[in-house]
Amino acid sequence: MDYDLITQIFTKQITKMGINTVLLDFDKTILNIHAYNLLMTQFNGSIDNFIEGRDLSNDFADQILFKKLIHNLQSNNINVHIVSFGSNELINEYMKWVDVQAKIETIKENLAGKNPLIQKIIIDNNLVPEQVLFIDDDVRNINLAIQGGCIYSYHVGIFGLNLQEFITLIKTLLGKSPNLLINASNYSKFMNIDRNETCTLLENKKPGDYIIRPSYSQPFDVAISYIHANGSIIHSLMLHDIPIETQIDWISH
Repeated sequence: MDYDLITQIFTKQITKMGINTVLLDFDKTILNIHAYNLLMTQFNGSIDNFIEGRDLSNDFADQILFKKLIHNLQSNNINVHIVSFGSNELINEYMKWVDVQAKIETIKENLAGKNPLIQKIIIDNNLVPEQVLFIDDDVRNINLAIQGGCIYSYHVGIFGLNLQEFITLIKTLLGKSPNLLINASNYSKFMNIDRNETCTLLENKKPGDYIIRPSYSQPFDVAISYIHANGSIIHSLMLHDIPIETQIDWISH
């Protein structure tokens, strides 16, 4: 997978959605371990002892992706904040390891999750919640952020933000805003027609083409119809059925 391309696609899509700030959790999101927990329970809080002889590369969910993502976001004037319950100093060691910089914001764990910190970032930077994308491994933090107005909040899986999870994130963003499929010029027409009228929108389509439309059964998802070689139409393919390379081709022009 071309990391430059996939991060460019991500940046392009969130920009189209009006997002200009990305908030990233660190432990179990950027990292595949809970480094702060290890620091406190196994190294008595000593960062020097923690990093001595340790290959920090092994702790990242995807070190290359993280570096490319930060670089691409910042190159496109997207603000990046690390938001964590952990140690500012320890996070900074990891950031130096991959030679990237971002604002590191930490808060003590509390009943309100990271929402107080998120709201502070929003206020300090004159943002509105809809301009923020928040990514975290803790579903409780996600739910509290959504309650605080951050509708673009994404829960990563147990392996953190690796390449496969990042692709899933892109698909999720596409599902929430299907018009981001740039080549789907007929999308708006599909919003207001009966499913039986699909065949009327086949102008300039040929065997092998996909037809992109909203899902009839799954809110916020995109469904695909496919024109078979014999001219018949195969309905009800979902976005996740389509090769990621095809999706990238759709949205990278």
